[in-house]
Amino acid sequence: MKDVFEIVGYASPSALIAALTVWQGLLRGTWFERPGIGSAPYATALLVGVLISFAVVIFWRHQKARFLRRVTAFAFIAAFAFLSACVALRSTLAQPWSPNATWRLETLWDTTYVAAMVAIFAFATLGAMAIGASIRQSGTPA
Repeated sequence: MKDVFEIVGYASPSALIAALTVWQGLLRGTWFERPGIGSAPYATALLVGVLISFAVVIFWRHQKARFLRRVTAFAFIAAFAFLSACVALRSTLAQPWSPNATWRLETLWDTTYVAAMVAIFAFATLGAMAIGASIRQSGTPA
């Protein structure tokens, strides 16, 4: 029973969803977002982000700070790579393409954008966990 309370303490669903929505809002209307993207990719990214965040908290809540810092760095690199791919796809779509090729590139862009948002969510969750683990391992009172 203690583990259940510990998991809820690490990631309260309403707080997690609110935090992820704020992170998501930072990307709306930016250069990374495809014009006319709609709301479905945001809902998909939020769902996947919440599921991944809960899985990370459940399975890695007792990991050492060093491990969590490494995984956080990987999530940051992944987010940067996906956002860079969004910029590259935007530049690519500036050229005239056939309708079929345009549709495929837009679909790839949407998928890459969702992956970038999920990577940012993972980065935020892992970063918070790494900070918490560092404090826990240092013995500093919270």
